[in-house]
Amino acid sequence: MNSAIKSRPRVLIVVRAIVLFKTKILLIQRSKDDSNEANLWEFPGGKLDIGQDLKNAMKRELLEETGIVASPINNLVYYQSDIATSPRYRGLPYIKLIGLYKSDTNRVMLSFEHQDYKWVTFKKALDMDLSNVSRKGLFSWKKELMKYLKE
Repeated sequence: MNSAIKSRPRVLIVVRAIVLFKTKILLIQRSKDDSNEANLWEFPGGKLDIGQDLKNAMKRELLEETGIVASPINNLVYYQSDIATSPRYRGLPYIKLIGLYKSDTNRVMLSFEHQDYKWVTFKKALDMDLSNVSRKGLFSWKKELMKYLKE
C-alpha cells in the first residue's frame, strides 16, 4: 500500500434527514440515558456502515429510528465538518450531511435510541432544544423548506 493511502484518515460520516409530512417536520428526541446529546431533539439519521453509500445509509437509518420509508426531495445536502472529540472517534474527520425527504405517512415507530417524536412547524422547531447540527441544518434549508411547508 502506498504511503499516501496509509496517511489518509478514516472518516466518520453521519447522515440525517429533514422529513416532511404535509406541512410538518419530524423531530425525534434522544434518550435521556444517551451519552451523547441526551434529551436533545434532532433529525433522524446516523453513521454510515462500512460498504454502504449515502442513499442506503439514510434509508436504513430512517427505517431503524422511525419506521418511515421516505423519498429524497433532491440530492442537495447541508454539511458540517469538524474533528470528532468523543473518546471512541477522537481525531477523526467528522462529516454530517442533512438532506430533505418527504414521507407519505406520519406514523412513527421509535427505536430505543429515542424517547419521543413530534411533527412540528418550522417555527415550532426553532423553539425546541435542538442539537447544534439540526439547528444549523434547519436554518440552511429554510428557503427550500418554505416551498413545501407554506407557513
